[in-house]
Amino acid sequence: MHRLELATKPQQIPRRGRKRLSTEESDPVRLPPPDAERFSDFGSAVTGKLSTRLELTSRLSVRGAGSTGFRAPSLAQTNLSATSTNFIGNPPVPQEVVTLPVNGAAARALGATALKPERSQNLSLGMAWTPTKTFSATLDAYRITIEDRVVFSENLLGAQVQTALAGLGFAGQTSARFFTNAIDTRTNGVDLVANYGVRLADQATLRMTWGTNWGRTFVTRISDNLAQLAALNPKVFGRIERNRVEEAQPRLNSRLSISYAKKALSFEVQHAYFGSFTMRPGAIVDGAGNPVPIVTSAQADQTFRGRWISDVSTSYKFTRFTITGGLDNAFNIYPDRNIPIASNSGILQYTSFSPFGFNGRFVYARIGYRL
Repeated sequence: MHRLELATKPQQIPRRGRKRLSTEESDPVRLPPPDAERFSDFGSAVTGKLSTRLELTSRLSVRGAGSTGFRAPSLAQTNLSATSTNFIGNPPVPQEVVTLPVNGAAARALGATALKPERSQNLSLGMAWTPTKTFSATLDAYRITIEDRVVFSENLLGAQVQTALAGLGFAGQTSARFFTNAIDTRTNGVDLVANYGVRLADQATLRMTWGTNWGRTFVTRISDNLAQLAALNPKVFGRIERNRVEEAQPRLNSRLSISYAKKALSFEVQHAYFGSFTMRPGAIVDGAGNPVPIVTSAQADQTFRGRWISDVSTSYKFTRFTITGGLDNAFNIYPDRNIPIASNSGILQYTSFSPFGFNGRFVYARIGYRL
């Protein structure tokens, strides 16, 4: 049997002050309806989605989709104001870092402009395979492009920046940052998911799920440096923030889940793999507030190896009570330690970018009661 279906689904974007207009037909072959969004502070946008599915056989089908997206900056991105103290270097040097609200006078004096909405385009192509009643698998490739992505600027450093901040009422601040639409990005990826489930004797069930994702994000555009910053030397978006977008998260992630249940007793094991990622540090400041490179890039950059993390849990259900016990990170796995130059004189043993944290094994027990 060969069947072609076109389907559309309005995008759900819960946002403040929104007026919405959308249509959706029930016919299996139809044109994509528009999805109109109206924001009192960011204007209007029309987005849509077109999806197709072709059944090659009763067990194998291919599918594809394309859509556009719109995301208005959040209230936090527009109005966040915060100050933190970081101790960086060897010996540690305290740095006062202020996050400026993008619409504030201080951020505008450093070149910040009003945030614009992000716009995205999404494409995907995949297949679904169900060879038996107990097994199914899907494989999907995707591409996501985002224009005017909202990101943090670099920490703007230097004696000239400190002088400018002091004149704006932020005396004693070592550096500043703010949100900006500085970049466009493109993410390419592949998702593979397999499911197996079977009923066993004595009302027992066994379920297994394996999912793997490979994805990589590229910065495809960087805004020209702000005119106000050109006179103060720092760049609005550079080495550190680009590293966080492109390399500071694993490109490969995989998870295997196995669950067994028999009447009131259940048992689950999960194995998750978090792939390698790379961190590239920036600079510290000297007593005069001038940026000083920590070391050369070859010495400071560090790639953290991938790790397998295993979680186990078991539950027993009574009439109204459920007792559960388990281990998260059962084998007490830690990420690689920071190299000495990046550890703040040994204070920071592990990177905060570890996707599974750095707290080791966690043992828990809980009791649930159903009313």
